[in-house]
Amino acid sequence: MPPPMNATRHQHDHSIHAPSFLRALKLALSGAGLALCLGALPGHASAAPGVPAPPVVVWSEDFENLPVPTSSMDGTDLLLYVGLNPVGQKYTADPLWRMDAKHCNGIIATFNANPTSAAMAKACVERRHWNGLQQMAEVAGLFAGRTASDARKNHAMAMLTVGGSYPVNSTTFRTASNIPLPPGADRRFFSGSIDVVATFCDGDYVHPALRFSLVNDSGVALPLSATPMDPCQGGSRYSTSAIGDAISRTAVAQTVTSPGALLFSGSSVGFMLHNDQTSETGNDAAIDNVRILDVTPQLDKAFTPANITQLQTARLTLTITNTTDLLAKNGWSFTDSLPPGLTV
Repeated sequence: MPPPMNATRHQHDHSIHAPSFLRALKLALSGAGLALCLGALPGHASAAPGVPAPPVVVWSEDFENLPVPTSSMDGTDLLLYVGLNPVGQKYTADPLWRMDAKHCNGIIATFNANPTSAAMAKACVERRHWNGLQQMAEVAGLFAGRTASDARKNHAMAMLTVGGSYPVNSTTFRTASNIPLPPGADRRFFSGSIDVVATFCDGDYVHPALRFSLVNDSGVALPLSATPMDPCQGGSRYSTSAIGDAISRTAVAQTVTSPGALLFSGSSVGFMLHNDQTSETGNDAAIDNVRILDVTPQLDKAFTPANITQLQTARLTLTITNTTDLLAKNGWSFTDSLPPGLTV
């Protein structure tokens, strides 16, 4: 019976009996005999039983695989960007969210790029819109803890939705191909996370409505959440730096994490970001540090006492510890195979 997994920890105790035909049995406290271990992936450190550990980053993209910015640089078309995790990773989006649609979407921007770029002004209809993308990239760097000068070198994938009507369930960003998973990553719980900067959060402007999905080996999108998240709610407020034709304005930055976790199966995984906001009046955002997180609970087994002889009884304690997100992990279960000769 799967225990509820939105709690910090859950324990089960069982008595283990050694029949008379066993002379002696030494049982290690490391959990020997588990047929399925839902601890950390190979190479990941485990927390102490009952102490929630942070999620483990399975995959991330920071949009920094670009030349060092100079004043002559333009923005980069998302479809032309090539990532390093893995090497050669490419990305795509629905047609209205691409740079060539000329709605000021799908552009990897940096504050230190050329504010008077003719190519970017064309992609964004007006130069001030391009400058707005530059402002959001700087705020994303500040939010990530960079110094003021380094924040201006930060790159973010920005969307300003200039003109057009956007269908519900639009895909604003997705991996063009799946990312291979390491051995042992099958049947684990994953969630999604991004750093997001939003502008025009005040007044009568509409806000982005963001959702995450994962993509399995068959190319099927598996939603991580049913309800869109508003990046204007909560977060930290920044005053953007004026640049080119863009005046200083207020931006909201925060890390947005999916409100649910998915029990994922497969040898590879893809990431999709949706925006359910259909209006272009506002609806401006930039994303950075896109992540897939392993949020699988940890299972620990201990015997008390650790050594028993014939006809003695030991107590088996199974401790199930959630990760620090404390999300519900629907479908969590485990199988335990005891050494021969023991009975519950």
